[in-house]
Amino acid sequence: MKKTIVFLFITFNCIATQAQNTWQQKNNFGGAERDDAAAFAINGYGYVGTGMTVGFQLSNDFWQYDAANNSWAQMQNFGGTPRQYAVGFSINGKGYIATGIDNNGVHQNDIWEYNPQQNSWTQKTSMPAIGRFAASVFVIADSAYICCGSTTNGFSNECWRYDATNDNWQQKTAVPINGRWLSASFTANGNGYFFGGRDENGLYENDLWKFDAASNSWTPMQPTPLQLRAYAEGFAIGFTGFITTGSNTINYVMRDLWEYNPFTDSWLQRMSLPASSRKGTASFVINNNAYLACGIDSANTRLKELWMYSPLVSINENYFSANYYFSVYPNPATSSISVKSEKPTIVNLELYNCLGELIMEGLNFNTAYSINVSQFFSGIYFLKITDASGKTETHKLIKN
Repeated sequence: MKKTIVFLFITFNCIATQAQNTWQQKNNFGGAERDDAAAFAINGYGYVGTGMTVGFQLSNDFWQYDAANNSWAQMQNFGGTPRQYAVGFSINGKGYIATGIDNNGVHQNDIWEYNPQQNSWTQKTSMPAIGRFAASVFVIADSAYICCGSTTNGFSNECWRYDATNDNWQQKTAVPINGRWLSASFTANGNGYFFGGRDENGLYENDLWKFDAASNSWTPMQPTPLQLRAYAEGFAIGFTGFITTGSNTINYVMRDLWEYNPFTDSWLQRMSLPASSRKGTASFVINNNAYLACGIDSANTRLKELWMYSPLVSINENYFSANYYFSVYPNPATSSISVKSEKPTIVNLELYNCLGELIMEGLNFNTAYSINVSQFFSGIYFLKITDASGKTETHKLIKN
């Protein structure tokens, strides 16, 4: 017997993640040990370059990481002067490195575009502002937003939008804080997030701000549970943001990892990096895995390690108990989702949104069930299935 429910409701468009929460060491970075490098990912490859190497030498070498083969290859050197504290990002199949400070202490405002097909660099229109280093960057749509940093006029709170398609700049609303440098950023659910750093008074911070590109506005988020820190690394996987590593006011170097849910404005601590604490790392993301490269540890030893963090279960996978089995399909779905049991043991279904709100419940059915989701908002939901023995199983459902 198959039963169908049509359930009309208005709910939040929720996205969530389920963590595998594991680290795995990969082959070391192909160049010399360094900190404060720039990084980005393009089409399944990671790229790392610039930074300060052993002997306080600044670099302009540039390397490609092949995740499929766990191997490094040297690419064409970065087109600008050797530097550290630059920002790196990618847009539409091209990579970019901007700003930074060079061997002569010159604060840079240039930006360079990397073409992976041609393995070449092209200088683009410089930021129409004084040079800066130790800024932070996040990407929304086809634009990068470079925020704060250290300038010759002190620490900045400016925010500049770089339109990669049209190669132009526009100043946006400043971050509503005093000047800041050594902050971290990520993009989550279409918004930019700016975290922590060090202010003009030498104080370390742990605040979080959200930038809405459509309204050109900043919103303070709830106080974070993270320790005060600068030199941290931020990255995003799917709709979820992460902050890791860094150091704080007593120069205590860290290796913890925190995951941010933009829908609930909440944090969860995840597995710490299973290696020495460090700061000044560089990161890129490939196929829902984050890669953390290089850095400098508490003994001021520069590093060339590469670590991969795997936080997510594929959205197309369901994980079942070893003692019983339920099928939930198709997933993702656009119109309906079916639930099937090999044995007539299902006694209850509960459907929740990612805020934990119960939005549907079904009782006492046999071996098959169909849920009409055609009028649900797109997003992620959680289906809790209970069998006759009281055992439960939860599936993550994707509504396209």
